[in-house]
Amino acid sequence: MVYAGCDIGARVVKAVVIKDGDLVGLAKREINGALEKVTKDVLKEALTPTGLSLRHISVLGMTGREARAVRFFRVFMPKLRLSPEELCIAKAIHKLDPNVRTVIDIGALGFKVISVDQDGHPVDVIVNDKCASGGGRFLEGVSKSMEVDLHDMGILAMESKDPCIITNQCVVFAESEVISLVNKGVDKKDILAGITSALAAQIASAAKRVSLVKDITFIGGSSKNQGIYYYLEKNLEVELKKISLDPQFVSAYGAAIALNGTR
Repeated sequence: MVYAGCDIGARVVKAVVIKDGDLVGLAKREINGALEKVTKDVLKEALTPTGLSLRHISVLGMTGREARAVRFFRVFMPKLRLSPEELCIAKAIHKLDPNVRTVIDIGALGFKVISVDQDGHPVDVIVNDKCASGGGRFLEGVSKSMEVDLHDMGILAMESKDPCIITNQCVVFAESEVISLVNKGVDKKDILAGITSALAAQIASAAKRVSLVKDITFIGGSSKNQGIYYYLEKNLEVELKKISLDPQFVSAYGAAIALNGTR
């Protein structure tokens, strides 16, 4: 049997393919064009190592912010299952590391904190998706306004000796504050440290409102930002647990394993 899982976020589509219980393919692509076409192309890419095509997929699991917007598969994939992100994340994390009890997920437009029980079920969830200041898009905006490559932001932030205090949590006002600091000649490293520290503090504060039980892991695209990772550990006063799968594919993996009863 071939199962596929898709996580359709606000900025990136991720897909995984499972064949006979083994993870055999994964792919991701930024949404640049028609969502249905991007999703179809990502699935094809994930299938490439297997030599199979879309018609070989037995069941397709979908999750993510924009999952319901993909209508193509509702017509051509009768065996389609839509699942909430928190359920997919909990199932995936339990499969990857059953000792993890708390998951912090930062997406493009917000973040969520999920408590997972010993059986891999989500028991408590806090979601912040109303304001982009808690997500990757906020970091992208700062990256552009400061003319710093997104992938270098975290590294530079960790080199700061005197992090700035960023007072605004709103995306618009925070970016204005950043521009003001740049114009004043403040070291970019200190500004970036202030930004990443403020974002980490906001997420840590939310995380403490759930049953914050170890082990704790950090997933999503922003988990690859070394600065966010560092300041999140500092604010939570814990060492975050790394998982074996690329953290950007956790939701897609969960959408796939939820289909075949994998626990």
